[in-house]
Amino acid sequence: MRIFIKSHNQPLSIHVIWGILLIGMVVIWPFLPHFACPFHQITGYPCLACGASRAVNALYGGRIVGMFGFNPLLVTFCVGLFLFSLLKLFEFILHIKIEVKLSPKAALFGKILIGLAAAANWLFLIVSNR
Repeated sequence: MRIFIKSHNQPLSIHVIWGILLIGMVVIWPFLPHFACPFHQITGYPCLACGASRAVNALYGGRIVGMFGFNPLLVTFCVGLFLFSLLKLFEFILHIKIEVKLSPKAALFGKILIGLAAAANWLFLIVSNR
């Protein structure tokens, strides 16, 4: 893995826009109607995103550790996306670009790891009867 930091003048990143939308969702979330998962209602099995609404409600209730019990992979992904968006905002403010280049083996390992994590998360949701 190699990390490069370059001077770069870039337009406003899509991740900054996603961050603004995320802040907007945080504000209006308590006022939105919440529906049952149609995949779960039809098949009886949880979808890969089942538990996301309960995790956000746990976050609003101040149960930060408890929100990982509803859908660990999705919560971890959202935390990672938030941190990545902060990195992109940092790049935008400082006019730099940070690149991480992986070797083909490392990239393949990462893809396999993501697939295994998704399968393990879905198995967790099924076994825990979410």
